[in-house]
Amino acid sequence: MTTPTTYLPGDAARHAAGILQAWRGNDSARLAANLASAAAIEPPDDPNERERADLLATIAADMREMLVSGRTNGAAVCLSLLRHLASQRHGAFYAN
Repeated sequence: MTTPTTYLPGDAARHAAGILQAWRGNDSARLAANLASAAAIEPPDDPNERERADLLATIAADMREMLVSGRTNGAAVCLSLLRHLASQRHGAFYAN
């Protein structure tokens, strides 16, 4: 029999939202701080959240490098992925 399991978004969603807010607000100091924090996020025990945290850390590291180098190639992809991570809402799935 399958039972519903509730999924609650963790730190990756909050970090992604913070990065996006700083980006939209053109706040370079806050953006740099949020990227540094996200790049060092602790991987949670939940495998789904761990995958999100790993993705977030990779995006944050890439965006930090972009800011330092002035490179913009790939920024749209990073922002799109951040929007996806930030939009993770409470949901349910069925597990056996």
